Formats: sequence, structure tokens, C-alpha cells
Amino acid sequence: MVAELHQRYRTCRRDFESLKSAAENRDSRLDLLRYQLAELKAEVTTVAAIEELFADRKRIAGRGRLAEAARTALTAAYESDGDSAHDLLAKAHAALRQVADADPQLAPRQPCWRRP
Repeated sequence: MVAELHQRYRTCRRDFESLKSAAENRDSRLDLLRYQLAELKAEVTTVAAIEELFADRKRIAGRGRLAEAARTALTAAYESDGDSAHDLLAKAHAALRQVADADPQLAPRQPCWRRP
């Protein structure tokens, strides 16, 4: 009988500690959310500001797609196995440089994609 009571006590104590920890976490989370809400209320006072927040949220949510698109564009511009955009621009520049003496406006200049 004493063993059963002790086991029940240990179970109740464990449950109590678990609930106590959950309540502390809940209180901490509520404090954080209250702080964030106060910050938003102070900063977001116009419709434009709200729309900007939604745009930021959408941009952040799509960051993986944006990064993949940037990698694809970089590969197409510089690292393509065939003629990359960089290679095509270099060929166009070389072709124009060969006929630069025919028109003074085509005088050799550093191409825009190579400028610092």
C-alpha cells in the first residue's frame, strides 16, 4: 500500500513539474508576443506600412525560390556548358571592336559587364 502511494506521489509530482514548466514557457511566450505586438503597434501606423510587412513576409517565405532563381541566373550568365550570356556578350564586344575604326562612337571602351 505504501509502495502504491509512493508511486502515485511520484507520478503526480512528475505531472506537476511538467505542468509548471509548460506554464512558465507559456508565460515567457506571452511576454514575448506582447512585446512584439507593442513594437508593431508603434511602427505600423499606416496602410503602406502594413502592406510593406506583408511584402516582406512574402519575400521571406519565398527565399528558397529566390535563391534557386539567382543560382540559375548565375549559371546561365557565367557557368553554362554552352554559350553563356557572358560569352555571348564577349563575342559581341569582340565583333564590334573589330569594326571600331569605321565609326568613332564604337571606340574601344571597357564593356559595362566588366566595369568595377
